[in-house]
Amino acid sequence: MDKRFPFTDFPSGWYVVGLSSELPRGAVRTIRYFGRELVMYRTESGRFRVTEPYCPHLGAHLGRGKVDGENLACGFHGWKFDGRGVCVRAYGKNVPKTKIDTWHALERHQTLMVWYDALGREPSWEPPDLDTEGWTPFKFESFEFASHPQETSENSVDLGHFTEVHAFSKAWVLKDAVTEGPVLKASYGVTKQVIPSLPQIGVDAHFHVQVHGLGYSYVQGEVPSLKVRYRHLVLSTPVSEGRVHMRLATSIERFRSRALTEVMHRFTFRGLVSEVESDLPFWETKRYVERPVLARGDGPIHKYRKWAKQFYPPKAA
Repeated sequence: MDKRFPFTDFPSGWYVVGLSSELPRGAVRTIRYFGRELVMYRTESGRFRVTEPYCPHLGAHLGRGKVDGENLACGFHGWKFDGRGVCVRAYGKNVPKTKIDTWHALERHQTLMVWYDALGREPSWEPPDLDTEGWTPFKFESFEFASHPQETSENSVDLGHFTEVHAFSKAWVLKDAVTEGPVLKASYGVTKQVIPSLPQIGVDAHFHVQVHGLGYSYVQGEVPSLKVRYRHLVLSTPVSEGRVHMRLATSIERFRSRALTEVMHRFTFRGLVSEVESDLPFWETKRYVERPVLARGDGPIHKYRKWAKQFYPPKAA
């Protein structure tokens, strides 16, 4: 266990383990998340799947295998496994009753996701399926750094850091944080100075946060004066104890002008990346304080932490 964080396991939820563009049809990739290796592949029909890495036959690493139609074939002896992990081919009609463990996998808005649960429980919810009609494809950036998904997601309710870290001249609550099962929602308004030497000139932005588990945050917002509507994704996946791989993404509602759409998309995306880069030094060096001393203006930290407890295995009686 990382000494900065008291959490005894990775929290349950859906986590991004790759981008759709990184896995063409017929591809097999070895990835490392949750302190272990996994193998992901895409079938010839386009299905995305994830399995444990070792063949039950003689232990060959399936990352050295290949896709054969809708099956994953071990590169060592050619044994084939279907989407449920069941062996469907060995030598002729001699097919042993064996299988490899598979992971629940989901492909959504250009990302590849898996369900993680320390106790092996089935998924009880899914992240939202966004209607992309009239919106640009997401632009992505990624970082790997020392932290934990509960720490990075806590930013969604940490009102106090908006003006200190992100240099918003004003920040206010539009809608108080509410929890609905695995989802936490909150809405904020902020004012960003356009010219630092002229504090009276600023741009207001409104954003509405939805945190689905601790690995998937979806933000929909608008900048009324610029007539920009945007979507951000903040996706933190545990790599190992005390280390996360965070992917950021931005999409905007299209303008009539293709050139204006591209300019505003790039501008909005770089804004997200810049804000997260401001958070990184704090995430990388802070430690989790179990009983923080809070003050008015901090935001609903206690509500967030109480909500987050549901994603960890229940403690033994």
